[in-house]
Amino acid sequence: TYLEGKGKVQRARSQKWNPMRVNARLVQGDKVRIGKDSRAEIFTFDADTIRLSENTELEINHLQKNPVRETKKKKLFLSLGRMWNRAKTLLHSKSEYTVRTPNAISGIRGTAYNIDVSSEHATKIKTYSGAVKVWQPTASKEPKRGWKLSAPTVVSGPHAVSVKQWK
Repeated sequence: TYLEGKGKVQRARSQKWNPMRVNARLVQGDKVRIGKDSRAEIFTFDADTIRLSENTELEINHLQKNPVRETKKKKLFLSLGRMWNRAKTLLHSKSEYTVRTPNAISGIRGTAYNIDVSSEHATKIKTYSGAVKVWQPTASKEPKRGWKLSAPTVVSGPHAVSVKQWK
C-alpha cells in the first residue's frame, strides 16, 4: 500500500525480480526485497500492517483464510532487515501467525512488535503490545551451539509517528 524508494518482488516459482508497485497483490510464495534508503508497507487480507525498512528481505511462505472454520494462517520468513508489524488478535485457537528468521521463530496473537535480523543473522524482537512467543526453529531439545535468548527488557510503547520519523 506504500512504497518509498525501490522495492522488488520475486513471484512464486519465478527466478526473476520485478519492480514493486504500490497496491500490487502479493501471494503465497512471493518474495519482497526493499532497497537502500527505501521502505514499504503491506496490508494482509485481514488488515494486519507490515512495515519493511531498507535492506529488508521477506518471503510470504503461507497465507490461508478459512471462512467456514474461521481460521487464519500466516507464515512469513524475514531473512534480513527490519519488520514492524501490527497484527490483529487471532480469535480461533487453530489460527496461526508466525514470523521465522534464520535463528528464531516468533508466534503472534494480537501484537505490535518489531523484528530486526542483522547480516550476521542475529535476531532482535521488540514487543510494544500483546505477547510474542519465541522458540528455536529446530526440533531438537538441545539449543543450537551459540544460540541464546536474552532476558526481556522494557521498551517504549507504541505511538504515532510521522513518515519523516519512520525514515
